[in-house]
Amino acid sequence: MKNIKSFVVCMGRQKIYLLAFILLFVGILSIYGVKGSYSRYAQDDYCYGYRVRAEGFWNMQIQSYYHQTEFNSDRFSLTFAHSLAELLGGPGFVPILPSLEMVAWLGSMVYVFFQLLGSRFSKKGLLVATTAGLIIIFFTLYLAPNLYQILFWLSGMQTYLTPVVLGTFLFGRFIAMTRSPKFKVRHVIELGILSILAGGFSETTALWQFACWSIILGWSLIFRRKSVPAKNARWPSLIMVLSTALSLVILAICPMNFKFASYTHPDLPALITQSFSYGAGFIWLSIKGTPLPYLIILAFGFFLSGIINIDIHRKPRDLVLKLLIALFMLFLLSVVVMVPTLYATAHYPGDRALLPANFTLVLCLFFIGWESANLFSAFKPDIFSVRFSKIYLVLLGLVLFVYVARTTPRVYDKLPVYRDRAEAWDIRQSMILKDKSAGIKDITIPAFDSIYGITELHYEADNWVNECAAAYYAVRSITTVDNYAGISAHPIGK
Repeated sequence: MKNIKSFVVCMGRQKIYLLAFILLFVGILSIYGVKGSYSRYAQDDYCYGYRVRAEGFWNMQIQSYYHQTEFNSDRFSLTFAHSLAELLGGPGFVPILPSLEMVAWLGSMVYVFFQLLGSRFSKKGLLVATTAGLIIIFFTLYLAPNLYQILFWLSGMQTYLTPVVLGTFLFGRFIAMTRSPKFKVRHVIELGILSILAGGFSETTALWQFACWSIILGWSLIFRRKSVPAKNARWPSLIMVLSTALSLVILAICPMNFKFASYTHPDLPALITQSFSYGAGFIWLSIKGTPLPYLIILAFGFFLSGIINIDIHRKPRDLVLKLLIALFMLFLLSVVVMVPTLYATAHYPGDRALLPANFTLVLCLFFIGWESANLFSAFKPDIFSVRFSKIYLVLLGLVLFVYVARTTPRVYDKLPVYRDRAEAWDIRQSMILKDKSAGIKDITIPAFDSIYGITELHYEADNWVNECAAAYYAVRSITTVDNYAGISAHPIGK
């Protein structure tokens, strides 16, 4: 590994490798951005939208929390984000939101890795930070159980992806603050507001973040006398834990939670055993179902760590301990993701609710790959000759590059179908607006197939989605008919 570093530094090849990967990942993620440009309103989006229009932005925040709605009333940050999206253009704003989310997430990930590298080295590796951020984002989306709901549907994106992006940025700010011995009042306000906001999107992401911040707080308390970063992390992590706990309390005491509870909550022993079982099952089934991409994530961690070539002087025992702790954290956080849905509905979480667990799995495997390279060099620091090191970097880099490039057809899959459906949706909306301007109150439009578990407008006007859409467009009723005006159902996926 020492020879690898000397080769990379001397030849300047690391920039070539990293730039090539950055361009590749950006190109592939751009395809997701193009697909996202064909996103349109569906299901809950109409419900949030019509209430913002009817009640006003600020009144909506209050009324939706205290009164019954078609969506989850307790998720105050979700209501705020949806209201903001409606004010920014609603159906006209949604097409650019997936790209904005990915850009914001990349910026947050780069910020986190940049801070981590800066806290460990005098030289900050911006290229490494960018590459690592792109790897995490790409594989989290690529391996997502239901990518459409998470990235291309406004309600699913806002509920689960947005808080993960916000939590990533919050972690970056936390690291930046721990690198300074001065913890100021403005830092308390910043962390408090961001933590409360990030925790108000859903119970699942709030509890997941609470567990993350609690782990960091525990680390800071245990190692405060041995580590300056741990000592500096005490107050920031405590603020995040308390603020996220406050968001969980706000979610829990929503009046509608008590008025319309429809499930019998499992007792504590059953909740614990099922959560442990589901958490372990998620990890096992994810890796067993698609082992190759998870192996590639490990290899990427190993590859980037080999380029940076750090921590070669640490004891193997310490590195093994870090790997074991990472595995335990992966299991613990996966279990935490299962708890809210199990408690609320006594069922396994839906696909989109598994995003935090999926993100954790990708992160942990990348970290394990990174530390495995350090462990390898700790055992055999001089095993590679310079010549063999050149071959190792080239071959491993080529294998990883080819694998990622080969994912392009899957990422591109159905893009023309997405485009056609979006065009049909635009035509359908123009039909609604045209009939409305003509004074027609009971409107008939083409029926679309439901898409990846998202309920479309039904044939019956009294369906809840139809009622929300009718209220959104301010008409009396909306019904759908197959092949109306020659427009097909435009199926994409169930």
